[in-house]
This record gives sequence, structure tokens and C-alpha cells, in this order.
Amino acid sequence: MALSDFTGPTYIDDWSADLDSRWPERRGVRERIVDSIEAWQASFRPTSAEADPLRLIELGVGNGQLAAAVIDRICHAVGKVIYTGVDINHELTQFALGRLGKQSASVEMVIADLNDSESLTDGSDVDVMFTLQTLHDLDGYEALAAVYDASGRLLSPSGLLLNADFIEPFEKDDPAHPRRFPVEVHETLLRELGFVDFQYVVEGKLASMTARRPE
Repeated sequence: MALSDFTGPTYIDDWSADLDSRWPERRGVRERIVDSIEAWQASFRPTSAEADPLRLIELGVGNGQLAAAVIDRICHAVGKVIYTGVDINHELTQFALGRLGKQSASVEMVIADLNDSESLTDGSDVDVMFTLQTLHDLDGYEALAAVYDASGRLLSPSGLLLNADFIEPFEKDDPAHPRRFPVEVHETLLRELGFVDFQYVVEGKLASMTARRPE
């Protein structure tokens, strides 16, 4: 169901709960995202009192639940975190901002259409870019490739890209204009763009895929 199908004071959380009901693997995927970011941080951005803040960017903020879990875990590890949430939906960014307001991190939201990948290349480098069940909503293969290309220019050396999304088509999808791609398509795109250490774990209809920008 679309976000617009829900009403009432809790409609955004209701919408997110409906997604979890239809795809229960989302719960495990969220945990895997948090674990993957923590493991990357321990290996590539070890904690020190003089370290710069860890910069996170999320594509598609949803109800802010995933960001809250990531920030909570990473703040405990590194202390200083800057989080940017990117979404085309103003209501979602404001809802997520309210949820994240009590987190011990610097939080900002950006309204942007991810089909325009240039909207991602402004501002400072980021250390981790992550997204859950978002990129399949773009305009297809070329839009996905453009986001991956933009992420390669935005991420700092050794920066982590994490995309968790559908990896098989739905019955209603137009086969002439696919939007959900198998793992091999993502891996090929990322390797051609110079990313390294591609890894993935399949959970139901979703896969959690990670890759790093080279040092």
C-alpha cells in the first residue's frame, strides 16, 4: 500500500508497519545494515578523540527507524556523527527529523529526487551511504547506475555503500522497463565504477549489498 493510503496521527508508522508485515525480512535486513556499518567503522574509521565526525547519508528516510538504530549504535562507537537524510517526500523527512531529534548526532534533511543524481554530489564527502528498499522506485537501470556513480564521487576513500533492496521482479513489473535487478547486475555496475569488496546476503526477496570505494 502507498503512503497516501494511510490516514490518522500515526499514518507514517502504520505505513512502515505494513511494509514490515508484507516483507518480514525487512527486520533482519535493518539489523544487518546496522551491523555492517558498525563492522566497517571498526575496520576503517577507528575511534579516537581527535577523529572527525563520521558522516552518514541515507537515501529514502522512511519513518526514521533505521536511521535511529544506525545513529544510536555508531554514536556509542565514535561519539560524533553527522547524518543527512535524503527523500523526495517532505512529510517523511519532517517525521524522521522529529524521531531523530533526541539522538546525539547532528541531523539534517534534504528534499531531492534521486532520479536526478546530481542532487547527491553537493556538499562534503560522506563516509557511509545506506538505503533500504528505495532505489527500485527510481526510473530503472540508468537511474540506478547514476546513483551508484554519484555515490562513488561522494564517498570518501574506503567509504561504504550499502544498498538493501528487491532483487527479483514483481509480477506487475514491466519487463521492458525493469526496476528490480538481480545481485549480479548490482555487482557488475559497482565493479565497473571501481568499487571493491562487494558482498551480499539474500533475505527473502531482499538482498543487503555492500561495497567500498577504494582507498
